[in-house]
Amino acid sequence: LTAVSGMTRYLLDRKDVPEVVDVESGNAHGAGPIGFNAAVVPYLKSREENELLEEQVERVNAAYRNGLLGSKPVYYDQNLAMFGIGWLEGRFRFDLHGQLLPYWRDDNEK
Repeated sequence: LTAVSGMTRYLLDRKDVPEVVDVESGNAHGAGPIGFNAAVVPYLKSREENELLEEQVERVNAAYRNGLLGSKPVYYDQNLAMFGIGWLEGRFRFDLHGQLLPYWRDDNEK
């Protein structure tokens, strides 16, 4: 997590998650859609960036309209929110082999 601190540094200066990041230079630009804010939630939680995490969760929560994310709901944003916020809420996790473990599944199940 130390090696991938760029997004944390970026969010310390700005509220919006960038739309585009050049992985070679680290340059970022544009404001990403609201689903991008949800997508960084597990990253921020893992880095223990609690203030930044809270800001992103608040941005996502404020964007809900009639049960969907965004004033013009986009499928991709809904999915990013389902995974980012769902993970934070403990609705699922992944095991060491990348297997999805929903909250209702017993850890001993094969």
